[in-house]
Amino acid sequence: MREVAVTIGATGGLFLSLQAALARAAERAAPGEDGAREIVALEPFFELYRSQAQGLGATLRSVPMRFDRESRSFALDVEALRAALGPQTAALIVNTPHNPTGKAFEEWEMRAIAELVREHPHILVISDEVYKYMIFDPPG
Repeated sequence: MREVAVTIGATGGLFLSLQAALARAAERAAPGEDGAREIVALEPFFELYRSQAQGLGATLRSVPMRFDRESRSFALDVEALRAALGPQTAALIVNTPHNPTGKAFEEWEMRAIAELVREHPHILVISDEVYKYMIFDPPG
Protein backbone atom coordinates (compact mmCIF):
# COMPACT_ATOMS: atom_id res chain seq x y z
CA MET A 1 0.00 0.00 0.00
CA ARG A 2 1.23 3.45 -0.86
CA GLU A 3 -1.47 5.57 0.73
CA VAL A 4 -3.46 4.95 3.90
CA ALA A 5 -6.07 7.18 5.50
CA VAL A 6 -7.34 6.76 9.04
CA THR A 7 -10.82 8.17 9.57
CA ILE A 8 -13.18 8.54 12.51
CA GLY A 9 -15.65 6.08 11.03
CA ALA A 10 -16.92 4.36 7.92
CA THR A 11 -19.29 7.19 6.93
CA GLY A 12 -16.54 9.80 7.04
CA GLY A 13 -14.12 7.44 5.33
CA LEU A 14 -16.56 6.83 2.49
CA PHE A 15 -17.21 10.55 2.06
CA LEU A 16 -13.50 11.35 1.94
CA SER A 17 -12.88 8.50 -0.53
CA LEU A 18 -15.60 9.78 -2.86
CA GLN A 19 -14.29 13.32 -2.52
CA ALA A 20 -10.77 12.12 -3.40
CA ALA A 21 -12.04 10.18 -6.43
CA LEU A 22 -13.83 13.24 -7.78
CA ALA A 23 -10.83 15.50 -7.11
CA ARG A 24 -8.56 13.01 -8.87
CA ALA A 25 -10.93 12.97 -11.86
CA ALA A 26 -10.96 16.78 -11.97
CA GLU A 27 -7.14 16.87 -11.95
CA ARG A 28 -7.04 14.55 -14.95
CA ALA A 29 -9.68 16.45 -16.92
CA ALA A 30 -8.88 18.50 -19.99
CA PRO A 31 -8.76 22.28 -19.48
CA GLY A 32 -12.27 23.66 -19.17
CA GLU A 33 -13.83 20.29 -18.30
CA ASP A 34 -15.03 19.08 -14.89
CA GLY A 35 -13.81 15.51 -15.20
CA ALA A 36 -15.67 12.32 -14.39
CA ARG A 37 -18.69 12.97 -12.15
CA GLU A 38 -20.28 9.51 -11.81
CA ILE A 39 -20.02 7.08 -8.93
CA VAL A 40 -21.11 3.50 -9.75
CA ALA A 41 -22.62 1.21 -7.10
CA LEU A 42 -24.18 -2.24 -7.26
CA GLU A 43 -27.91 -2.23 -6.50
CA PRO A 44 -29.51 -2.72 -4.08
CA PHE A 45 -27.10 -0.58 -2.09
CA PHE A 46 -26.72 1.27 1.18
CA GLU A 47 -28.63 4.52 0.61
CA LEU A 48 -25.79 6.57 2.08
CA TYR A 49 -23.91 6.06 -1.20
CA ARG A 50 -26.48 8.12 -3.13
CA SER A 51 -26.74 10.95 -0.59
CA GLN A 52 -22.96 11.29 -0.30
CA ALA A 53 -22.51 11.32 -4.08
CA GLN A 54 -25.23 13.95 -4.44
CA GLY A 55 -23.72 16.00 -1.61
CA LEU A 56 -20.49 16.11 -3.61
CA GLY A 57 -22.27 17.14 -6.82
CA ALA A 58 -21.83 13.72 -8.42
CA THR A 59 -24.34 11.32 -9.93
CA LEU A 60 -24.76 7.83 -8.51
CA ARG A 61 -25.23 5.30 -11.29
CA SER A 62 -26.69 2.03 -10.06
CA VAL A 63 -26.03 -1.37 -11.60
CA PRO A 64 -28.65 -3.95 -10.56
CA MET A 65 -27.42 -7.33 -9.46
CA ARG A 66 -29.23 -10.38 -10.84
CA PHE A 67 -31.41 -12.37 -8.45
CA ASP A 68 -31.52 -16.10 -9.08
CA ARG A 69 -34.77 -17.49 -7.69
CA GLU A 70 -33.52 -21.07 -7.76
CA SER A 71 -30.44 -20.45 -5.62
CA ARG A 72 -32.15 -17.56 -3.81
CA SER A 73 -29.08 -15.39 -4.16
CA PHE A 74 -27.80 -12.30 -5.93
CA ALA A 75 -25.04 -12.36 -8.53
CA LEU A 76 -22.98 -9.74 -10.30
CA ASP A 77 -24.26 -8.85 -13.78
CA VAL A 78 -20.88 -8.44 -15.45
CA GLU A 79 -22.26 -7.05 -18.71
CA ALA A 80 -24.41 -4.47 -16.92
CA LEU A 81 -21.37 -3.35 -14.94
CA ARG A 82 -19.28 -3.21 -18.12
CA ALA A 83 -21.92 -0.98 -19.74
CA ALA A 84 -21.98 1.37 -16.73
CA LEU A 85 -18.23 1.99 -16.56
CA GLY A 86 -16.64 4.55 -18.84
CA PRO A 87 -14.78 7.85 -19.04
CA GLN A 88 -17.50 9.52 -16.94
CA THR A 89 -16.89 7.13 -14.00
CA ALA A 90 -14.78 8.50 -11.15
CA ALA A 91 -15.29 5.61 -8.71
CA LEU A 92 -16.81 2.17 -8.29
CA ILE A 93 -18.08 1.18 -4.84
CA VAL A 94 -17.78 -2.55 -4.14
CA ASN A 95 -19.54 -3.63 -0.94
CA THR A 96 -18.90 -7.18 0.26
CA PRO A 97 -20.50 -8.63 2.29
CA HIS A 98 -23.16 -6.60 0.60
CA ASN A 99 -25.61 -4.35 2.43
CA PRO A 100 -28.58 -4.97 2.35
CA THR A 101 -28.52 -8.43 0.71
CA GLY A 102 -25.82 -10.06 2.83
CA LYS A 103 -24.19 -11.45 -0.31
CA ALA A 104 -20.45 -12.06 -0.18
CA PHE A 105 -19.02 -11.83 -3.68
CA GLU A 106 -17.59 -15.02 -5.13
CA GLU A 107 -14.00 -15.14 -6.36
CA TRP A 108 -15.15 -15.14 -10.02
CA GLU A 109 -17.14 -11.95 -9.38
CA MET A 110 -14.19 -10.17 -7.77
CA ARG A 111 -11.96 -11.25 -10.67
CA ALA A 112 -14.54 -9.94 -13.16
CA ILE A 113 -14.65 -6.59 -11.36
CA ALA A 114 -10.83 -6.43 -11.39
CA GLU A 115 -10.73 -7.15 -15.13
CA LEU A 116 -13.29 -4.42 -15.86
CA VAL A 117 -11.39 -1.88 -13.79
CA ARG A 118 -8.16 -2.75 -15.59
CA GLU A 119 -9.94 -1.63 -18.77
CA HIS A 120 -10.60 1.74 -17.07
CA PRO A 121 -7.48 2.56 -15.01
CA HIS A 122 -8.82 6.03 -14.19
CA ILE A 123 -11.54 4.53 -11.95
CA LEU A 124 -10.88 4.47 -8.22
CA VAL A 125 -12.31 1.34 -6.56
CA ILE A 126 -13.72 1.93 -3.09
CA SER A 127 -13.97 -1.38 -1.27
CA ASP A 128 -16.59 -1.10 1.48
CA GLU A 129 -15.92 -4.13 3.67
CA VAL A 130 -17.52 -2.89 6.88
CA TYR A 131 -19.32 -6.24 7.34
CA LYS A 132 -16.37 -8.51 6.49
CA TYR A 133 -16.46 -10.25 9.89
CA MET A 134 -20.23 -10.82 9.81
CA ILE A 135 -20.52 -13.90 7.58
CA PHE A 136 -23.09 -16.57 8.36
CA ASP A 137 -23.77 -19.90 6.73
CA PRO A 138 -27.21 -20.14 5.10
CA PRO A 139 -29.80 -22.26 6.92
CA GLY A 140 -29.49 -25.82 5.77
